Amino acid sequence: MYEYNFSGRVVWVTGSSTGIGRAAALAFARFGADVVVHANQSVAEGGEVAREIERMGRKALLVTGDVADREAVAEMAERIREAFGRVDVLMNNAGSLG
Repeated sequence: MYEYNFSGRVVWVTGSSTGIGRAAALAFARFGADVVVHANQSVAEGGEVAREIERMGRKALLVTGDVADREAVAEMAERIREAFGRVDVLMNNAGSLG
């Protein structure tokens, strides 16, 4: 089994309030990353993911918005910059079935 070390890294996982994105966000935190949790419609679930990451001793920031909306992405990026100063890894997982 491989061991990954994301200590000191900031990871933004879009669509991380549920499903695969949630699992990825939690895995990055287990491997030491501070995680930006993203939700669009599942905001309550996103908050739960952020709290779970914080219980692991990592920093978490919940950002919300539609990643298909350029202005919403700019606002999320600014919040991330203010909180962490950077993003080291972006996992673009957001999507819809609509």
